[in-house]
Amino acid sequence: MTELIQIKHATHYTYDRAATLGTQCIRLKPNGYDPAKLESYALKIVPEPESIDWYVDVYGNQVASASFDKPTTELHIEVDFLIRLQELEPEAAYLEGNCVTYPYFYSYEERKKIHPFLGAPEPTPLFEAYCDQLRVYEISTLELMDRINKTIFQDITYNKRFEPGIYSPEETLRQKTGCCRDVAWLLVNIFRKLGMAARFVSGYAIRGVSDETGEREEVDLHAWCEVYLTGMGWIGLDATSGLYCGALHIPLAAAAYPFSTAPVEGVLSKCFSSFWVEMQLNRITTPASQENRKL
Repeated sequence: MTELIQIKHATHYTYDRAATLGTQCIRLKPNGYDPAKLESYALKIVPEPESIDWYVDVYGNQVASASFDKPTTELHIEVDFLIRLQELEPEAAYLEGNCVTYPYFYSYEERKKIHPFLGAPEPTPLFEAYCDQLRVYEISTLELMDRINKTIFQDITYNKRFEPGIYSPEETLRQKTGCCRDVAWLLVNIFRKLGMAARFVSGYAIRGVSDETGEREEVDLHAWCEVYLTGMGWIGLDATSGLYCGALHIPLAAAAYPFSTAPVEGVLSKCFSSFWVEMQLNRITTPASQENRKL
């Protein structure tokens, strides 16, 4: 027997008048690389688009581009997929020699490929001072990454924030609080300041919760940071927990900047809009004979 995770995610927008929709870019399909293996996927959009074109963006994300030919008072986007998870534990044994200890330098050829994920962010007082405190030399690279991740977890209080936008690293440090995307963007910028290639990732996170009804699992949209290490590739860190990312982090989009990972992005004519989001998580056990069946 084997176990799959089923995620159903619905986003519903309503408009106070018939609105004309521009092309809507939808980034709600798992990237399909480890630690997640996509088994099946379905996308439903109401009203039915005039066309849906799938493409891979410059960062390798799968994007559905939906075009509409008639005004509408609502937009409903729903995904339903099955995914097989496997644990991914960072192992220093996979690191190439020049990356084992910090500081290190990427090769010239590698820097050309990861250039968009490098570069020091805008220097601001709190951010510069904070990075100086975190910088340690002649230390295991993975240990330094873990130490920084845990420090952010201890120093920044995690709060869900529903208004749009992302705090700058300086603002997050000033307030000492932020949502997942604020904290992830702070972490990305810290690693870049230390000379390490880093990118912003949006996706689903599955977490255990406990309340008066008992213990259960929930899935929610989330954001985290990934750092590129030669020989290991992209390594995920979640500063809202202080842990490395594992099987229960399912990436949807990764990019140099957060705006390129928005789950739904598009324009519409002037109107007042509201929306609601609903997510469901199910664990599904399948017969062993179906384990290798590709959907």
